Amino acid sequence: MKIYQPKTLAVAAKLLAKSGCTKAGIQIMKRKAIGVAVDIGEFSCSLGNILKQEALSCGADAAIHELSSRCGIPKTKIVLIGNLASLQLLAAKLQKNVADLPTIGKKLAATLSQKFPNN
Repeated sequence: MKIYQPKTLAVAAKLLAKSGCTKAGIQIMKRKAIGVAVDIGEFSCSLGNILKQEALSCGADAAIHELSSRCGIPKTKIVLIGNLASLQLLAAKLQKNVADLPTIGKKLAATLSQKFPNN
């Protein structure tokens, strides 16, 4: 067994191609091979709690302050983690939501597209 941690989509695609996978399969799976963490800034605890639930529903996660669930602090820093595919799904889902979530979703989508063009 050997562990790989591809940093680019091209490297992930090359690795997946070694399996004999179809080109269509590679296009779908290469985004799942890229681990990503995104510090999106500081927001209210209630928004942090909503973002965590939305992230989990997409197969990603959100690191928030331990007191956020009880709204024991005014704001929490939020770090989203997941693979590229799950975070892109989250960005799309947030854009269809309410409050500040569409803005966060647009910024997340733009940030991911900038870092991983032609995905």
